[in-house]
Amino acid sequence: MCQSITRPLIESDWERFDFYAKYMRHLLDTCSNRPGPELDLSVFRTIDLSRRPLPLLPNLQHLDTFSSHGHPLWNVVPLLGPKLKHFSLYSVGTRESCIFERVSILASLKVHSPFLESLEVSGPIQQLSLVLIGTVCSLQHLHVLKLGATSLTSECINHLSTLSNLTDLEVTIPEDSIMQAASASSCATSFTALQAFVILTDLWATVDAFFEAYLQPSSLKRVEFQVHEPPTNSHFHQLFTTMRKCCSLGSLTGIILSHQVKLAGSIVNNDNLLSKFVLDPNTLHMLFAFANLEVLRIKTFTSFAKVDNALIKDVASAWPGLKSLEIRHSPTSRHTTSVTIHGLLPLASCSSLEQLSINIDPTIQDASLQLRQGLTSLCLVDLQLGQPPISDPYAIASFLADVFPLANINMKSSAGDDEEDDEDEEEHVDELVEKHWAQVKVLFHQFVKFRIQEKWSETPDRKKYVRAPLAVVKRCHVHYSCQPNVWPDRCTLKSTARNRLEQQD
Repeated sequence: MCQSITRPLIESDWERFDFYAKYMRHLLDTCSNRPGPELDLSVFRTIDLSRRPLPLLPNLQHLDTFSSHGHPLWNVVPLLGPKLKHFSLYSVGTRESCIFERVSILASLKVHSPFLESLEVSGPIQQLSLVLIGTVCSLQHLHVLKLGATSLTSECINHLSTLSNLTDLEVTIPEDSIMQAASASSCATSFTALQAFVILTDLWATVDAFFEAYLQPSSLKRVEFQVHEPPTNSHFHQLFTTMRKCCSLGSLTGIILSHQVKLAGSIVNNDNLLSKFVLDPNTLHMLFAFANLEVLRIKTFTSFAKVDNALIKDVASAWPGLKSLEIRHSPTSRHTTSVTIHGLLPLASCSSLEQLSINIDPTIQDASLQLRQGLTSLCLVDLQLGQPPISDPYAIASFLADVFPLANINMKSSAGDDEEDDEDEEEHVDELVEKHWAQVKVLFHQFVKFRIQEKWSETPDRKKYVRAPLAVVKRCHVHYSCQPNVWPDRCTLKSTARNRLEQQD
């Protein structure tokens, strides 16, 4: 539905508008591809011709805007006011007229909304860098600044480093910005309130130099590095050394390392290229100094072939409060770690772990295989293991039902999205792999049901409980136990599940 005004506005029209305008605190500037009614552009021209005192919404504090070819931004200026605290701009398209409108809006912020606390700008805005940096340098009360791909100048970085309330920063740092970094005397007082930092850059050396120049000491809680350069083990070693020196060992709770752009499948599965970038598990041991780490995600273009069961055991021991763990450069890669399915068992001791993403290697045989695992995680709900070839879906499903009974097993294709496989043999292998993992999901749910039923049968006062859907029963901790010997015999489960699966086929 498109809203429009078919006549000039008169004074009585504004009486009703002004009554409601003073109550407006949050506004989402809508367009045709966003929720809410679409406003005809003539509406804003009619409002502009009425010469009303600005701002139109005197108490507006939060404004989200969207700019595209069919939705210009010139109508936003009447909404900017001194009480505005948050402003966001998402841009699509690079037409000259659209760029002029965005320049006008961004330049108006420092005049009409000088007390802005949160500024977020995203989209293709390279042409707006100078005006945007000029606006940022004029704002003295920023708490949150997210500029995405906008490269900051050294003057802008120095300005941001002096803001005492800046807690959340997401920016692109070019190489030459580090050459004029803050002086040694002011280094200790720069970015004093910063808690969350996302840095986008081309080289790992730039990340290291920025930390050395501006973040000593630092109370950072979450850091994310999006770097275009593929990392060698020496890059990781240097970065982790700098982080241990510049970040509080007790405050840092989240570390994310990723590639700046999405990698094509042909690159992800390039054996020769990937062999040059192999992560040494001993390097990750350097991060164990951050004892309160809750999130670790390493999604860089790196080979994790040396990441094994021993490292996973050390991770579970070093970070008992871990909530999210991801070690893989792509969910679509056919390359795996050296972690086996049973090597995930120590992670069940992490009582807060909710998300786990790691490409396991089912070809490695465990030295000792226990029928009863002895540990059960009741928090893990998101489990991604890649989709490597497996030969025994029953063993994998039984283990997962033992250890992670509440998990939602997300399957991803192991083939690259940008590659076409014309060989019938490889297509047959892929189909077989997908079939086996589909069996894992079916068997997993059956095993969980069997074990819930057995636990109920062992509960003396089970008659007090009302039968409930599986989704509810699975979350009742009373029906689970972390003690061994509480689940049915594995051979019995496999035999029963196999029969049911064959009946379904």
